[in-house]
Amino acid sequence: MPKKQFSMAKASAPKPLREKQIEAYLCKQVKKRLGGTARKYNSPGRAAEPDRILTWEGLCVFVECKRPGEKPTPAQNKAMNHLRDDGQLVFWVDTKHDGEHSVDRRIDILSML
Repeated sequence: MPKKQFSMAKASAPKPLREKQIEAYLCKQVKKRLGGTARKYNSPGRAAEPDRILTWEGLCVFVECKRPGEKPTPAQNKAMNHLRDDGQLVFWVDTKHDGEHSVDRRIDILSML
């Protein structure tokens, strides 16, 4: 019977987060920390609209979720700027915890409104 061979290969690095994981974390944090909801936003006939609408205590914020390291496309920036021009709060996130565009940082700012 042949002997078993053991591999000395290093453990693989953790998989990078996907956009849907960032979105799921955002939804949980909005409910937990703000007591609000994060509804999926779909605007038929309009491309590049933000992914979520956050609502709590009479406030409404639009959010675009991206994979870590990604930025909004030019079309998404245009859609977000259009909403800002209409007086809406709009931002984007690409991580859960660290960085300028993290969910945690944005929720901290929103909790001060």
